[in-house]
Amino acid sequence: MSWLTSTLEHCRKFRSILPSILPSILPVFFACFYGISTNVMAAEQYPCKSDSDDLMDRWAGIEKMDPNYPVKRILGPYRFEIPFGYMTGRPTPEQVNCYPVRKRIEFAFWMPDLRAPKDDTWGKSDFRPQEPGRDAPGPQDYIVEVPGVMFIDTKAGKSESPSVRFWNSLSMLDEAFGFEQKYGLLRVLPGKNPNVYDDYSDLSQEDYKIILNCSRPEDHRLNPLCQAYLYFTDLQLETVVRFPADALPEWRKIKDGVRTLAERWIVKGKPDQN
Repeated sequence: MSWLTSTLEHCRKFRSILPSILPSILPVFFACFYGISTNVMAAEQYPCKSDSDDLMDRWAGIEKMDPNYPVKRILGPYRFEIPFGYMTGRPTPEQVNCYPVRKRIEFAFWMPDLRAPKDDTWGKSDFRPQEPGRDAPGPQDYIVEVPGVMFIDTKAGKSESPSVRFWNSLSMLDEAFGFEQKYGLLRVLPGKNPNVYDDYSDLSQEDYKIILNCSRPEDHRLNPLCQAYLYFTDLQLETVVRFPADALPEWRKIKDGVRTLAERWIVKGKPDQN
């Protein structure tokens, strides 16, 4: 019975100190409780279950979703809460809370105000759609697509891709080539080498690395675009970013917009920089 005597003694000691520690532990207890309660309530609003077999039912469900509903996604050490209206390839209410742990997340937004698109932009090539109730987009108004945000675990030996892509692209040039500065970026002048895109990069910054492949004006493409590979060093997040080619001079604003939204939606987690 010695174990019983010992247990009772511990209980008496805990009861004696409880009044003194209660003020300090209650805030922590309630913070944890309400945090868990909020997550549970969100999941209960749209519990994970099988989709309807009727495509119209699926479409109707997506249309009824609150664009501000926080969709939880886990990416590496980060937990994101992304407003539903920013998502691309928008899930149905039945699937929105399924499989929160992801290898990548996707979203889109308008420049310059960073608002969410009215409609899902997945699979669409128009960067300046006319949205109901809004003026026709001008030259400074366009959608930025982010079809991939990935966590790069450098401690596991992984590396960012802009630097790798830059050197790989140069290694494919057999003839003489050069460089010029344009829009604050290093542009590759391919010379007599065949090239499909105009290549730009900036690998000199401490807080980010970027390389861009842009449609050439002489190709007269229907929807000319730039695709950027952008790595945020401190966050260890790499993003794929697409925007209209005529917005290239504003690439810094686009970069800042991507980071602003990503940081706005992060609710937990940051890589250990030690």
